[in-house]
Amino acid sequence: MACWNLLGIGDIIQELLYSANFFQHMLFDLFNKLHDQQKQLPALTLWILWKSRNLLLWDDSDITPILTITRTKDVLHEWSCFQKAKHLTHHDDQLPAWEKPPHSSIKCNVDASLLNGNSMMCYGLCLRDSSDNLIFGKSDFKLLLTTVLEVEAIGLLEALQMVISKDLCNVAFETDSKLLVDLLGNTSPPLN
Repeated sequence: MACWNLLGIGDIIQELLYSANFFQHMLFDLFNKLHDQQKQLPALTLWILWKSRNLLLWDDSDITPILTITRTKDVLHEWSCFQKAKHLTHHDDQLPAWEKPPHSSIKCNVDASLLNGNSMMCYGLCLRDSSDNLIFGKSDFKLLLTTVLEVEAIGLLEALQMVISKDLCNVAFETDSKLLVDLLGNTSPPLN
């Protein structure tokens, strides 16, 4: 309830809790009461609450309601920015576009960042084949006080573990962290 109160819809949720017999009915009733532009935040909050529940259950990491809502708003902002960026017209003076990997190989792009005063790290990765088809994508966050370099390294480690767990071969990894690339040595061949 603290999360819903922080979003300003605690009264609506409380009312629906008393009247609904099933979660599904309550959820649909909630979305019927909200305007279209208001529906994204509660939907994403449910997902972040589920992830917070899993962190508490599996990692014994308790996440405060304020941190939960901060994370929800950050993820929604990132998603909104991505949606806007997809519709921008590309100009010749922009950064080079993503380059496909060679035939019958895979490229894994990895990025990571720090949020909430460097107390939370988040990362994202995606694997695409030479036809630009998405094979797999993942994003996650961890409560962790760390540096930018460590966050980029953790993101890359997560990508490596994902590639190994999926038994993928001929994978090239790409990151925007020049320092990490320099530390790892950028002359080595793609990892198989």
